[in-house]
Amino acid sequence: MFLLMLFLLMLFFFFLFILFNFNFDFFFFFFFYILVLFDLYLLMILLSYVLL
Repeated sequence: MFLLMLFLLMLFFFFLFILFNFNFDFFFFFFFYILVLFDLYLLMILLSYVLL
């Protein structure tokens, strides 16, 4: 379930990336920025579940 959500989110960002390919540099950095923030957020959630 969790991995499926992550996979769907990655596909969503990938399609956005293709959509905004004309503005490559900006969206490239934006994409990685959002992805890193989201991964950190998920990691914090997982760690909180493990610790609790």
